[in-house]
Amino acid sequence: MMSSALESILLSTKYYAPESWVPGKSTEIARQINGFVRDSNEAAMLIAYMICDSNGFRVTIESGGAGTFHAPYYGRGYIKLCWRSNYEEASRDLCDPRILHNPDVINSSVELCTRVSIWYWEKKIRPVLARSARKTFFDVTKIFNPGADKGSTYVAERYSVYCQAARVLGVTNLIPCA
Repeated sequence: MMSSALESILLSTKYYAPESWVPGKSTEIARQINGFVRDSNEAAMLIAYMICDSNGFRVTIESGGAGTFHAPYYGRGYIKLCWRSNYEEASRDLCDPRILHNPDVINSSVELCTRVSIWYWEKKIRPVLARSARKTFFDVTKIFNPGADKGSTYVAERYSVYCQAARVLGVTNLIPCA
């Protein structure tokens, strides 16, 4: 996937905001996704969650931030990393003690923000997909939001962005929503 494909996906969604798009951001995000994903379908799913959870790669801090009940380990990244145990694990696996001891560092660069988000996908999402004989998009959504309902707008928005990403990436074997 090239950065132009990522930009095309983002442009096809309601999440694109040209005034906040940083030149070079898509190049770094696409580079890391390319080095990580196993196939275009996984790339489409990952991109959909990254776009939706970050409001188009613009919001890297959980709503409420430091005021949340699990501060200072509230959500950070394009896919929000939460809870001290996840920060500890990410810090160890990525060999970057700053993630645990100075969590705001995650938002200091596109490179680290993307790295942490991909780490979360690899550790928390990919294993569930590997275990599931008949995986659905909703199975993945339940990992992010255990309280999500199949017919909710939360699920529908993410699935819509996944379908847009899949179309741009040439995916023909779409994972069913539920």
